[in-house]
Amino acid sequence: MIQKHQWETDGGIHIGRAVIAVLGGIALAVIIGLVVGILVKFLWNTVMVSTFGLPVIGYWQAVGLFILGKILFGIRPHDKGDGHRDGIHRKIHRWIGVNKEKVDDGEAFKKYWREEGEQAYQRFLEEQEQDNLNK
Repeated sequence: MIQKHQWETDGGIHIGRAVIAVLGGIALAVIIGLVVGILVKFLWNTVMVSTFGLPVIGYWQAVGLFILGKILFGIRPHDKGDGHRDGIHRKIHRWIGVNKEKVDDGEAFKKYWREEGEQAYQRFLEEQEQDNLNK
């Protein structure tokens, strides 16, 4: 038997429940927005004003600071579950079009260093030493 979504019945989707869920989500977002704005305003006016002598801000300035911080430092509040935050490096890779498959975790470099890099570095040091002796 196919399991139905909680809003579905034999006749289809209960529009009333869907509307209530959407309105509830919007109300929750508004409440969280109000609380975040008040919290940022409180923290700024208690910490930044007394510590650095910066001006006192209002509610909408606090909301603007919060939004600016989210734009600059990331929208997602948690990592993707692989233990690494989706930080600026991955964003840059997306912006310049680097595929995730092309970006490894350094294993290719470690392999290169073991096989060729160390020998090349030793040759470089020897050449530098020869150049210093010839001067």
